[in-house]
Amino acid sequence: MFYDILYNIVERRSSVFLSKRNVFPKKEVYNMALFGLFFFLLILALSVGVPIVIGMIVYRDAKSRGMEAMVWALIAALVPSLIGVIIYFVIRRDYSMYLCAHCHGRVDLNYHTCPTCGTQLQLKCPECGNPVQYHWKACTKCGAAQPEGRTPTIVTAPPANNKSLWILLICMLVIPIFLFLLLTVVSIGTAGSYVVEDILWRLSPDYWF
Repeated sequence: MFYDILYNIVERRSSVFLSKRNVFPKKEVYNMALFGLFFFLLILALSVGVPIVIGMIVYRDAKSRGMEAMVWALIAALVPSLIGVIIYFVIRRDYSMYLCAHCHGRVDLNYHTCPTCGTQLQLKCPECGNPVQYHWKACTKCGAAQPEGRTPTIVTAPPANNKSLWILLICMLVIPIFLFLLLTVVSIGTAGSYVVEDILWRLSPDYWF
């Protein structure tokens, strides 16, 4: 609008001004369009790739814990705002980490029999049938001596490797910050280049004559 008013007031100067001063050079427009396309493709790739990576990592971790791996992978990947991942982290803490000593299937301390191999998990006193531990010397109910050489029927699962989950959380925090800083720097740089160009143009003789 400024250039239209200037053109109506002083036609000659306006024509010279517009011919020698282009507010949006073709090269700058091309660079801005190229950057916009690159930024759009980057956002699109992250929008698709990050949920897939989250689902894969959660699936592997949930499967190692005997949880419903596919269900939790879908929840973590599809629920927005990382709510699914947060829910999974809360649930996985309380999940059973005990294994059958015979088949290494996932069991609970309250199980009497392993659901995978059928091994009896709860040892009993041979005299009264009271549940006992493998390392007890005597029954707590009847006081009968317990057989020696018993081995544990339930063992603790080795700690899971949480390195991939921590890397995932760090990436989810770093990537948005990096994209925000990148967009800010490019925007400031583009605006600054136009300001410098405008100042140089106003200092040139063509601006005044």
